[in-house]
Amino acid sequence: MPPGSIESVSDICSCSLPCPCTFAQAPAHGSCLFTLVWQVREGHFGDVRLDGLGVVALGEFAGNMWAEKNDSRMSVMFSIDAKGTAAQREALEEIFRGTSVSVPRYAA
Repeated sequence: MPPGSIESVSDICSCSLPCPCTFAQAPAHGSCLFTLVWQVREGHFGDVRLDGLGVVALGEFAGNMWAEKNDSRMSVMFSIDAKGTAAQREALEEIFRGTSVSVPRYAA
């Protein structure tokens, strides 16, 4: 999505601290419930500006998704900023579904 950036402004999960996911390890209790929040400082998707919009992800996963051979499972729900136009919301949906670009990494 260059130029621009999406940053994580908050993340919290059910693991013990420090979160093992930060170090590509299995969740502390075998599964993880998480909330991640992103804010677009400045950016675009094609010609659609995304400045100032946000996305929240609520989800859970079980198993070690970073292991070479794994049987991990993940469920996630995204809430996309209601103040965006239809085009902006569609662009954020495409980004976070990973259909057009990589899903943004979050900062721990």
